[in-house]
Amino acid sequence: MLGLALVACESSPPTDSVVAAAASAPAAAASTAAAALPQRPAPLGAASVPEPPASRASAPPPARTESHGYALHWQRPPVRAEGDGVTVVPQGWGRGVRLVVTSSAGVGQVEVRPVRGVWPHRVQVEFEYAAGRPFDVLEGVRFQVVNPAHTAGDEVPPLPPDGFSIWQRDSRFWVALPEGWLERQQTLRIGWVDRYRR
Repeated sequence: MLGLALVACESSPPTDSVVAAAASAPAAAASTAAAALPQRPAPLGAASVPEPPASRASAPPPARTESHGYALHWQRPPVRAEGDGVTVVPQGWGRGVRLVVTSSAGVGQVEVRPVRGVWPHRVQVEFEYAAGRPFDVLEGVRFQVVNPAHTAGDEVPPLPPDGFSIWQRDSRFWVALPEGWLERQQTLRIGWVDRYRR
């Protein structure tokens, strides 16, 4: 997501001492010396500086990925930490899937849609900071469906809070969407915040 622009810079012009040495020689010698000089000589006393080593920091994960047949589009924060993303976990309890959202910052937005076919009957969403570190609080969550009829500027009505349920077990909690709510939909937009920054 980050681009690096390289700007070509010309070398420094000859120093005064080089120009003075060429001017003090006879005219023929000066022309021979001038022809022998490189077009853009390096300044006197300049030492060669090695290139800095390439950064070992890994590139941020791509904004668009895929997991178990679902296309994922990470929208916020614009630059996410390594490990942030959504893992789609098919569930054994019939036609269902669990979306495990990993968000080290605790706040963000992502869009998820099936690449082929339709959404299953049951969809759950779980939030964690990292693997094995679930959210301990969830102060804000928003679910919206985005369909081709909606343009980019349209406000998509969210699912009302009383339309989904929150479950907790063994220090983990997840959100269960209404059964069948997404079966005829395409893209699910999920926004979340663990704690509002006041």
